[in-house]
Amino acid sequence: MVDRVVNRLRQESNATVTTFIDYYGRKNPNKWKNQETITSRMTSGAVMTGVEKCQLLAEGMADVVASRLKVYNMSATRFVPFVCSYELEGLLFSAPEVLSQATEIPAEVLQQIVDSFGGFPEEINDNPETAPSKRLEQLSREYTNLGYLKTISGPMAAGEMGIDTIRDKCPHFDNWLDKLGVPQHIT
Repeated sequence: MVDRVVNRLRQESNATVTTFIDYYGRKNPNKWKNQETITSRMTSGAVMTGVEKCQLLAEGMADVVASRLKVYNMSATRFVPFVCSYELEGLLFSAPEVLSQATEIPAEVLQQIVDSFGGFPEEINDNPETAPSKRLEQLSREYTNLGYLKTISGPMAAGEMGIDTIRDKCPHFDNWLDKLGVPQHIT
């Protein structure tokens, strides 16, 4: 991935390159810069939020890309890495009532999940088995017998709640969009 980022930045002088990487879905996690720091902190008993872990990995990615670009006398300012502790579905928990309409899962059940993570949708994912899409699949089967229709229910809920709602509830995601220059309150 680093090679692709570096090559794109070298080839496209006006391009900004970004990532959207799921912390739990990434390949070869032990090879990522700063993963050792995260593991060491967690082993020593430190409590780290998913966002904190992701920020460390994104900083590590930025450092690696910067060092590779330095060889070409280039800056990495056009590289905006984003690592998140959730899949895209994590953002959908920003508005449980809207997600409920798209999935037919009771809004109270969805809100309880958000509340169990301190009210932060971006923290809803503490391992691959409890990823937001897995939760939605399980709850959809439980309440509707249909299963979660990822390509239908997800986009429908996201479109209905809108980017501003997601940005308001997900500061890590909002910060990434700010770095990319995406304006607030898109209409």
